[in-house]
Amino acid sequence: MNWNKELQVPWRKGLSDKKKSQIFLELSVLINSGLDLKTTLELVIQENVGRTKASLQKLMNGVLQGSSLSEAMYESHLFSKFESYSVKIGEETGKLGVVFESVARFYENKNSLRRQLISAISYPIFVLSVAVFVLYFMIANVVPMFANILSRFDKELPWSTKFLIELSNQLQDYGVVIMLGLLVGVFLVIGLLKKPKFKLAFHRGLIRIPMLGEFILQYFQSQFSHSMHLLLSSRVPLNTALELTAGLMDFLPMKMAILKAEQELISGTSFYEAVKGRKVFGKRLQTMVNVGESTGDLTSSFSFLSTQLSKDFDHKVKMLNTFLEPLLIVFISLVVGGVLISMYLPLFSLTSVVE
Repeated sequence: MNWNKELQVPWRKGLSDKKKSQIFLELSVLINSGLDLKTTLELVIQENVGRTKASLQKLMNGVLQGSSLSEAMYESHLFSKFESYSVKIGEETGKLGVVFESVARFYENKNSLRRQLISAISYPIFVLSVAVFVLYFMIANVVPMFANILSRFDKELPWSTKFLIELSNQLQDYGVVIMLGLLVGVFLVIGLLKKPKFKLAFHRGLIRIPMLGEFILQYFQSQFSHSMHLLLSSRVPLNTALELTAGLMDFLPMKMAILKAEQELISGTSFYEAVKGRKVFGKRLQTMVNVGESTGDLTSSFSFLSTQLSKDFDHKVKMLNTFLEPLLIVFISLVVGGVLISMYLPLFSLTSVVE
């Protein structure tokens, strides 16, 4: 079996990371309890339903036809080279249960980091979306009511009031067109993200955004460190570990940086020199690689990095949410308050004139 062959399965989706974590944890518990592989797979299949059950049954059929579990995983196109290679090592060393547990922990860590990243991004997006909806409702429905009242008086209006009335008129005339344009734009971006060049440019743009870029980079640095620790602790050669880790990366700047580092490593460059100066790896990771390479213990360096980066990421997510919550509340209050003041100000002026 050619493990270095690039696996390409267009338009086919494997198991989710959450499901993989669950499956590998079940495999670990059952194998470590002393059950044979056939019985273990049968029990795991019984625990699942639908597409997952059918996928695992396909895996089971491959094993029954004479393939090793790692070969069946590779040929099923349901698992990555990372998982297949890890299981292959477990089969060769007789530590299949340990490998299953390690892979399960890897996906647990990955899922935990992903939830934290989504939490950090989704909260401000949700609050800002609600603010935009409220603002749109006020401009499209409340402002016209005030405009009708103010039109009965022959008095110069403040510039902010004129601006809101004009904006309200534009929304009433072109609101549907604007909404359709936004929807088309969203679907266009989703379609373009399937093209590697656009996806790479989009990802590079993300890491240039203040704060958000730092969060994204640290998320993938932690994922990279955890994967490298798992593979190196299983005695996988460094260049192979880099190749397999690159295959796990959905973030193209990190993926390309890992593949370039692998090529430089193969050409004779030290690992530290291969990662040195690449922004996506970060200074801390580069320093620990230098330390690990100098001491001959890269496994411990990546273990330390994985733990520290995960803790730092969790702390930063909590700090960001603590900082953003009052900031967004103040922002929304200023926007909504500004609209109300702009519309009530002329009425106060007219009232004082009448008095």
